[in-house]
Amino acid sequence: MTLVTGAPLIVVGEPEPRIVRSDHDRRARLNQRLRQAFLVGAEEDSRRRLGRGLTVEELERVLRRYPGDVGAAMTRGFRF
Repeated sequence: MTLVTGAPLIVVGEPEPRIVRSDHDRRARLNQRLRQAFLVGAEEDSRRRLGRGLTVEELERVLRRYPGDVGAAMTRGFRF
């Protein structure tokens, strides 16, 4: 369909239904993206500094240094 001016007519239908996800699902996806970004950063740093990617041993050390997921116990490692 077109209007008299020749501009296309935009038909707006029902909006896509939002999928309601639990906080747990959202936090899990966020944590996955954060872990991935942490590893990508470590890999980029290795390539910049050493001219190569991480070895298996270096990757294991990087994973041990990962600070943890969002929503994990904030008191981990602290004594109150």
